[in-house]
Amino acid sequence: MAGEVSASTELLLSVTVTDASNTSVSKQVGVFFRPPLVITTTSMSNAYQGAGYFFPLGAEGGSSPYNWTLAPGSNPLPATLSMDIRGNIVGNVMVAPGTYSFTVRVTDTPLYSRYPSYTATGQVSLTVLDLGVVLLHTLTPHSTPAGGPPFTLTVDGDYFTNNSVVRWNGSNLTTTYVSPQRLTASVPASLITNVQEAEITVFDPARGSSLASLFQVTSPGLAISGLAPSNAVAGGGSFAVTVLGTGFVPESQVRWNGTSLVTSFVSATELTATVTAALLTTPGAFNVTVSNPAPPGTSNASPFLVEFPVPAPTSLSPANQGAGGGAFVLTVTGTGFFPQSVVRWNGQALSSTFVSSTVLHANVGAARIATAGSAQIRVWNPGPGGGESSALTFVIKAPSAAPSPAITLLNPSETVAGGNSLTVAVQGTHFVEGSQVRWNGIALPTTFGSETALTAAVDASRIALAGSVQVTVTNPGPDGGTSNARVFTISEAGDPLVSLSVLGGVLPGQQNHVAVTLSHAVTSAVSGQLSLTFLPDSSLSGDPNDPAIQFSPGGRTVSFLVPVGRTTADFGRGILMLQTGTVAGRVTVTMTSLRSGNKDILPSPPPVQTLLVNQEAPRITGLRIINRTTTSFAVEVEGFTTPRDLTQATFQFTPKPGQTLTTPETVAALSEAARNWFQNPASFDFGSQFVYTKPFTFEGGVDSIASVSVTLSNTLGQSNKVSTSF
Repeated sequence: MAGEVSASTELLLSVTVTDASNTSVSKQVGVFFRPPLVITTTSMSNAYQGAGYFFPLGAEGGSSPYNWTLAPGSNPLPATLSMDIRGNIVGNVMVAPGTYSFTVRVTDTPLYSRYPSYTATGQVSLTVLDLGVVLLHTLTPHSTPAGGPPFTLTVDGDYFTNNSVVRWNGSNLTTTYVSPQRLTASVPASLITNVQEAEITVFDPARGSSLASLFQVTSPGLAISGLAPSNAVAGGGSFAVTVLGTGFVPESQVRWNGTSLVTSFVSATELTATVTAALLTTPGAFNVTVSNPAPPGTSNASPFLVEFPVPAPTSLSPANQGAGGGAFVLTVTGTGFFPQSVVRWNGQALSSTFVSSTVLHANVGAARIATAGSAQIRVWNPGPGGGESSALTFVIKAPSAAPSPAITLLNPSETVAGGNSLTVAVQGTHFVEGSQVRWNGIALPTTFGSETALTAAVDASRIALAGSVQVTVTNPGPDGGTSNARVFTISEAGDPLVSLSVLGGVLPGQQNHVAVTLSHAVTSAVSGQLSLTFLPDSSLSGDPNDPAIQFSPGGRTVSFLVPVGRTTADFGRGILMLQTGTVAGRVTVTMTSLRSGNKDILPSPPPVQTLLVNQEAPRITGLRIINRTTTSFAVEVEGFTTPRDLTQATFQFTPKPGQTLTTPETVAALSEAARNWFQNPASFDFGSQFVYTKPFTFEGGVDSIASVSVTLSNTLGQSNKVSTSF
């Protein structure tokens, strides 16, 4: 038998053999035909440093499905990239720019197990480029009334240069460079005549475009005239703020620096909103705004002042020292401490170190304890608010006095209410046999370890309820004394805060890492779900809802679980990736559910992340020569174009040494063909991907050509140049 095998198939043949004496024997024989297995991928699409990546390797021949691995002795894949059994290379690109080569092996799957598998190996290369994106953080102001005068917009971010320009819905604004972290832009009155939500981006020729931030052009009637209260103390508890103004509706939403608050409608001139304790951890001025859904708009910003509290020290460690001693570190325990807090010794500032909101360290020089006496210790906080605390007395003992015990550390120093019995290690100085650890004055079973270490048993009944406990040590005897007090905190196990993030730059045809993180671990497993939506640019033809835009497990919804004791979500198949597809538009990831046990803890509004896939020049992802004869061939080009249009293809031919070509370059118009394809509903399932085949006839013979290079163009520019050899 002879012939060409184009597809895998099995034939059952009846074979008869006859010898010279005319004796015959027949038998049925199964024959399995397979074309040769060949790896078609030689190079991969470029990856970008810091971005997600996805690329499927290609093979033909043999019998599918194909199983892929790295070939023995191959260079490893770049770190943080992996290859699955189906030849998909995925991950976040966290390696230095450069070209990485490695060898892959593919094995086919015969139709029947009695036949052997085919294998093929091939070397592929991946080029990693510097992503170099511009980062946009905040806008000031972030809203203005419709119909207002022109104004200056301040844009804060990172990696700005003299060539960076601020864009309003894609159009350049007159921009002034201030620093690598700040630009200002002039916004003319003509851009704010109507209520709208404008997308602000920063474009830099060297780094491309940033992600978009939204600027609200509000209804003129929507305004805030006052807040009650308009200030609060940092570190305080949750409270209700009353917002006074005009233009409020039942659907109005009060926002704190852009974060939605739980809002109650009172009247067209009054709203109330809950400010949680989590928003009051840092002093400063925070913008309060009101947003209306219809007509859409955002009010002016009214500042709310979060002030420093007056600090309240409760204990010193050590609480005394012998006169004539050396320099030491004084530990001040209390509440209302911040990095700006200063410990004062008889009114003089000490060199102070912030440890936590309840602990400060201060350096005390030997000169301050040279003679017996006492010192008044206070803590001072700066404005706004703040001030000086009441005093604690530090005793400088005469040399003959026995030193009192002192506590420097509790381990642990906190626990969650309702936990099991525990052992607390107490570290300090001047402990003796018979030293007693006390819990709010009540003696605990205590074990002496050394002059600097004790342990105490704390029964579960003592930590059943949330609160704070004063822990002290007493030494036996009339001169034993009592140590300073250290605070042991028993905290309530509250609901965690949740964050949703999408990491990496926004590039078409790439993958971005999606992560869900809790602020703290909880005692019940947390489960939830993410959903994905895509809105193509309104300028694109048809309704190309690109099916390639999906999560890495497949589909546009995915469930996750945060196990007990952990803070990061598990998506069941390793890290979760988001495929951005190949069509320009807006990709939105929304958290649609979040439960801790049977309790719904989804924030309102739910966490949302939005990615913008920009319109840009075409990209070529594959190029090969097909249908080759002695005088003709065809060039097959694979690629995508995010605006779903193409204008022309340019083919440049290079002759072999000693040969000349009469037509070294050919330009083919593509506008009509591209329009026919992208307006055809059959194209919608392919996003902006295409396969373009151009036939050629060469009078001098194909053997005179060494290679061909191809570039594609659309209305936004020219693609990368890709070459292949004959």
